Amino acid sequence: MRFDDSPLGFFNNGRFTLKHINASYQGAYGCVPRNILGTGPEDTLSLTVLVPPSIYKGPSNKTVNESSDLALFCNATGTPPPKITWSKVAVPPVQLSFDEALTVNNINKTDSGVYQCRASNGIGSDVFASSFVTVRCKLKLSCFIGDITVTQLEAFGYLERTEFSGKKL
Repeated sequence: MRFDDSPLGFFNNGRFTLKHINASYQGAYGCVPRNILGTGPEDTLSLTVLVPPSIYKGPSNKTVNESSDLALFCNATGTPPPKITWSKVAVPPVQLSFDEALTVNNINKTDSGVYQCRASNGIGSDVFASSFVTVRCKLKLSCFIGDITVTQLEAFGYLERTEFSGKKL
């Protein structure tokens, strides 16, 4: 690729400045110095294009059953590669993980809420993506009618069984 009189950039005081650069310009380049005295030896330089973070696949909203496991994913790109940080949105925020995947084992109702992943690499602004997690809990409802107890057991919102206990009439 030649940069002499190039629309890619301009020379100023012996320096070539690229304009409108993007990640596709990253790579190795040969440089051959020339002036009125002639041409010098070629040298190679490596160009790294710094790219702000971008989340290309963020977490989705989830509904999970109590005591099961929750897995959320946050995939990001950028140069240098972004670091992923997971937190649960609360006051104050609760820091959870530093990986693309967040796993919460044996989830319970207090784990319901908004989970946020943050991608940062020191270039440009950090980017965020969120997931709302709903935990379906088991419910036990008991009523007392005299000496008889009626208990309804629900499993995640669906009636599982009804139990009667007490004296027979």
